[in-house]
Amino acid sequence: MYLNVASLPLPFAKENSDLVPIELMIEENRTEYLVHRLQGGQRALFTPEATSAIINALFNGERVFIEAGRYHAEIVPTRFVEQYQRLMQIPMIQIPQ
Repeated sequence: MYLNVASLPLPFAKENSDLVPIELMIEENRTEYLVHRLQGGQRALFTPEATSAIINALFNGERVFIEAGRYHAEIVPTRFVEQYQRLMQIPMIQIPQ
């Protein structure tokens, strides 16, 4: 799962410019993750743990708040389960190596 921003690059972690500190707030729980900042700085790849936390919260009907420096977003669970299940039914194409 990715986080995309449209203007200024995401702020990087002081100890490593390839990482972005992201805070997720689900219900009353606030958790910080260090996620990989991709080339250009306007896209970050969530860790598997952060991705699972977001998906599980939305499945449970909980709102998810994301903060990354000056950026703030809210994900509401409206129709999430229905849309996620449709997405998971799309067959994956295997690319030969």
